[in-house]
Amino acid sequence: MKSIQKIWAELSAKAQEASKEVELSEEQKVELSLLDDIKSDIQSLMKLAADLGDDSRDIISARSRMVKKIDSIESGIKPINSMISDYEARLKDLGVDDMPKVISNANNELARIRKTAERFRKDFL
Repeated sequence: MKSIQKIWAELSAKAQEASKEVELSEEQKVELSLLDDIKSDIQSLMKLAADLGDDSRDIISARSRMVKKIDSIESGIKPINSMISDYEARLKDLGVDDMPKVISNANNELARIRKTAERFRKDFL
């Protein structure tokens, strides 16, 4: 019976030792803290890298929309210029030398629009 009690006492002591919390030294605590910091910093950088991918897709999409708009502007200017030329020719045929203000305003506005489209094409595409 004594041997059973002795074995039981040894097993109980080992179980208590195993269940005790392990106390870390200050050096070990610092090392674990640094590892947590490194892990956290890497996760932040990984998120930034993923965000770059999203941003690049946004830029590519915006660039594509800009190309379409600039192409539409450039192709839209041609028929308007043609209409203005036809209008000016008809006025000349009628003997009218003074161009209406609306025609000069239209020419000025088309020039501004053309320059804007050219600038965007040069700067962003």
